[in-house]
Amino acid sequence: MAAVAGATALAVANASDLRQERIDYTPSVPVGSTLITPPRGQGDAVRTAVERELPGVPLTELRILPDAGSTCPGDRECPMVSFQTDPYPGERSLIMGTVVGGAAEARMLLGRADRRIEAALAAGEIVLFGVRPPPDGTTTATVSVWRDGREAALEKVRDLPATAAAEKAPVEALVPPAAAERIGVAPRLDAFGIDRDHHRVTEAEQARLAEVVAGVSKGDGNVFETGNVRVERGFGRSNDPLMLALAAAAAVLALGGALIAIGLSAAAPGPTWPCSPPSAPGRAPGGCWRRARRCTSPPSAAGSGSPPVSSPASPRPARSPATERRTAPFSPSPGRRSP
Repeated sequence: MAAVAGATALAVANASDLRQERIDYTPSVPVGSTLITPPRGQGDAVRTAVERELPGVPLTELRILPDAGSTCPGDRECPMVSFQTDPYPGERSLIMGTVVGGAAEARMLLGRADRRIEAALAAGEIVLFGVRPPPDGTTTATVSVWRDGREAALEKVRDLPATAAAEKAPVEALVPPAAAERIGVAPRLDAFGIDRDHHRVTEAEQARLAEVVAGVSKGDGNVFETGNVRVERGFGRSNDPLMLALAAAAAVLALGGALIAIGLSAAAPGPTWPCSPPSAPGRAPGGCWRRARRCTSPPSAAGSGSPPVSSPASPRPARSPATERRTAPFSPSPGRRSP
């Protein structure tokens, strides 16, 4: 019973953890959309291969401004761009930093058309996510590099038109092309997106795309990175296998305990109770002790076996007073010595 109770407690705890994970889960891109990350420098080759595998499916190029996590080929300095913002407290799940684009990129990353965001991008405003609105409607972009183990600012571009969006997005900001030109850092291709409104990639298509992207870098010794194909299908972890295993273990333990209890009860002696004592008045000499299904009595002096004993429920035969006197127990009278 203790093992079954432990399995039940473990199942309850696992179900609670699974529920909390489902609540905390944040999709990398809108559910149903696809993100294809090519190896560095292999964007054109991956685009050609994907268009061959999925003819007619439009691809959205996601170009980014390099940030603190970006790397550049060779040993040259890699510029990075950051914006002066006032972020809300809490953690955020981002797949990339600052994306350069317009309405198509916004729909791909948000999973829907947002007229306010699209209008701001069309007007040349930078859209910042997860931050408080800038007080004067502008922000400052800082271009810097890493030198001697620390960040060194190269340039500050001030008074960039900006607005804040309360919607959650997998990026820090959307920058219109005109603002990117003013910042002066060339964007670079980071990934291809397939909008769920255009096409939903199946598991078979995802497997083929993964093979194609992995095969792009084969035979090229200068390619050290591998690509990736991610199709957002939502929270997918399930506790069904664990729950089935726990249920099977609990059933086996319960069945084993029941069989052990049955075996012990069969091996234990049954209840005993006495028949009449040998010298009880009104009973035949030589009593017996009865156990379950069996009653034994002392062997008869005249016979060679043990006479059967009548059931307690059987009626007792009538006896004459003479018989009662003969079978009455003998007790010597006071003052008389027995021989």
